[in-house]
Amino acid sequence: MKKLLSIMAIAALMVGCSKEDSTTDVATATFTLTGYTSNNTRTEFGTPNDEWTKIPFLWSEGDKIWSGSEQSSEATINDDGSASFTFTSEPTTTIYYNMTGSSAAEANVPATQSIANNLGQNGDFGYATVEDGKFALNHATAYLGFFPILIDDSDPDERVPMTNAKIVSITIDAADGIIAGKANWTGENFSTPTNGSSKITLNINEVPDYDNLIFYPAVVLPTNLTGKTIKFTYELSVDGKTKYYTATRQGIELIGGVTYDLPEEILLSQLTDYRELRVLTFEDNDAKFEKYTLGYCGAEINTWSNLIVGEDEQAYGTSGLIYDMNNGAEYWWQDSGNTELYHKFPYNWGGYGFSGGGAAISRHTVTVDDLNNAADIYQYQLSITANGGHNNSSNFCVVYNDSAVNTEAKSELSFSDGVARVIDHMYVTMVAPTQYCVTYGNSFSEAYDEDDFLNIVATGYNGDTKIGEVTFELAKGADKKVTDWAKWDLSSLGKVTKVTFHMEEAQIDDYGYAQYYKTPMYFAFDDVAVQF
Repeated sequence: MKKLLSIMAIAALMVGCSKEDSTTDVATATFTLTGYTSNNTRTEFGTPNDEWTKIPFLWSEGDKIWSGSEQSSEATINDDGSASFTFTSEPTTTIYYNMTGSSAAEANVPATQSIANNLGQNGDFGYATVEDGKFALNHATAYLGFFPILIDDSDPDERVPMTNAKIVSITIDAADGIIAGKANWTGENFSTPTNGSSKITLNINEVPDYDNLIFYPAVVLPTNLTGKTIKFTYELSVDGKTKYYTATRQGIELIGGVTYDLPEEILLSQLTDYRELRVLTFEDNDAKFEKYTLGYCGAEINTWSNLIVGEDEQAYGTSGLIYDMNNGAEYWWQDSGNTELYHKFPYNWGGYGFSGGGAAISRHTVTVDDLNNAADIYQYQLSITANGGHNNSSNFCVVYNDSAVNTEAKSELSFSDGVARVIDHMYVTMVAPTQYCVTYGNSFSEAYDEDDFLNIVATGYNGDTKIGEVTFELAKGADKKVTDWAKWDLSSLGKVTKVTFHMEEAQIDDYGYAQYYKTPMYFAFDDVAVQF
């Protein structure tokens, strides 16, 4: 219905929602609405007093109301703020306000809204009972009021408003809560929405400045989002370049007629070049891929844990899930519906077994004492000494690289849909056999001294074109060993269709025509973040 008239910035805000009186002249089939405020229609940001500002919702040019199956003429706005609507028949006792529904009691909140339009064009919905030709609207939709402040904090000693930036859009993501779509008003609440959406994009075609206070309102269907995380993504233009900022809120219950104040201080240093980070966690609750079968062993893969071998199956050649040297055996996984990252074991040594390299899902951990007392450290080749996955999660991924120095059978992550994206970062740590050999050495390797190092190298490709490398130092000398999760920034590779991984160290042996690294070439990774 209504266009925001004015707002003043003060310590607290109270939003008043206009009710409208009307008088009816049956002979001329016109009636006039006169707005007033009551406790029934008031939405508050704080306890009201005379000094706090009300934000009146007033009738707008183009507004229409419904009486039965008939929609009125466009509103005529009177000098006192009231509005006149014309019908061709006498109005019924129940009227509705909506500008987007196809029938009287149907609210239609669009998933794309514009700040340049009045709230009616964004799906605002009201209802009322006519008494003596007068009625006062009650609002059944809810409202989100965004109050962003843009700050340049490049100089921490002098934070100033950003003059070279503007907000282009705000996207509201209510997880699985339906906040847009069509819904019928039953007299007490809305029916289950059809064409429902959990996202609304509010496009900022104009910058409304109400007495130096910027206010961006969006209309939403009433929804109980208690316990859910609502994400707000701000798209900005800064010096002509597109930037993004993401904020979250927890547990908002969106009630009809209520406006929710969402202030946000957006700092220049917090802006990113991407809209969203999606994270591959390897946790079962986050699995979105469709069920598939690994034919060589008959394993049905419904979730990430189905890809994990038993704790007593870690040793070389034990598990049929990761050790099957037949040519047709391919252990693979894909994060479909999320990061779209895909991996399968590389073909090496006549097959696709883990002895030739690959990235196997695991949840196994081992203590340093158990590792020291192990008769065979390779019975823990899928174990780490960190306490589970990154961020106290359960699952992670273990990568084994063939120890041949110049092997082409490198483990890789690729995007299954072929789209080039930026892999922002991942978390990495040592795997138990590697940690043991770096620390103590064994019959094949020496414990590290000051001249030794162990690096992971990620090589980025766009198609078949190599575009760069990024190195992570996993161990250095006798003292540095990454045995807990550490963040590895991969964003400098830029947009890639795949990344391959190999490892390098100082200890090398010559065997005939080939060279081999002495230390077991394992590392683990978790929580791979991809820019979308």
